[in-house]
Amino acid sequence: MEKSFYIKNEHYNKVDFEKALKFAINLHKEDSTIGRIVILVYTKNQYQLIQPLFPEKTIKQGALSLNGIVFKLDTLKTYTPPSYSDKRDIVMIVGISPSDIQKFEDEYKIKYFIYVPWILEECLSWLRAHTTTEITSQEVLKPEFPIDPIVQKAIDWLKATSFPNEGFHHPLDEDRLKSVSNALNEMNIPIEGESIIKYCHENGILYKAAYKMIEFFQKAETTRFRTRNNYKTDFFRERWQEN
Repeated sequence: MEKSFYIKNEHYNKVDFEKALKFAINLHKEDSTIGRIVILVYTKNQYQLIQPLFPEKTIKQGALSLNGIVFKLDTLKTYTPPSYSDKRDIVMIVGISPSDIQKFEDEYKIKYFIYVPWILEECLSWLRAHTTTEITSQEVLKPEFPIDPIVQKAIDWLKATSFPNEGFHHPLDEDRLKSVSNALNEMNIPIEGESIIKYCHENGILYKAAYKMIEFFQKAETTRFRTRNNYKTDFFRERWQEN
C-alpha cells in the first residue's frame, strides 16, 4: 500500500460512504496504474452497509463494471490482491478495525487505502501512523508524538544488521532485536508506536517489521528478554548517544 486516505466521520453513515466512493472513482480516473476499486467489508452480513448504492443483485455477483471501472465486492476472507495484471487496486475499507487490515498493508498490488471508519476514534492511531489524508479537507494526520532520536538509531542498526523485512527469522536476528529492546528499556527511551510505523515506512521497512519491533520494544518494558549474544546496553549507549 502506497498511500492512504480517509473520510472524517465520527460514526459510519452511507452518505459518507458515497462521498468516499466518488473520491475513489476520481482517483481511478486520474491514475492509469489503477485497475479495480475494491469495496472491503468484514463479512457478507456487512454488505448492507453499502446498500442501496450497490443493490442485492450486484452484491451476489460480486463485481460490477460501469463506465470503464471495475468495482469488486469482497470480505476479509475473500479478497485477494491481483496477481494476473500489472494494474493495482484501490481498496475501500468499510467499517473494518485497523488490526484486521494489517495483513494487506505491505501488498504492492494495493496502491491506495480509502478508510471509511465505523467509529473514527478507534481508527485515529492507525490513521496518524500512516499519515492519512482526509479526502475533503486534504488535511494530513501525523503521529501524536515524535520518534525519539535514539529509537531512530536503534531501528537503523536493526535494519543494517538483522533483516527486518525478512521477519527477523534467523535466531541471531531476533536475538539482536531482543538486545535492542532490552537496551531501550534500560535507557528509559519512550516507545511511540505511531511515529515508529511512520519512520519505518519512510525508510523502506515493511509495516509487518515495524509492528514486530514495536511488539518487542513494548514487551521489554515488562519482561527482560534472555539473549545469547554479548550486546550489552553500554554497547548501544555508546553508539546511539554519539553526537
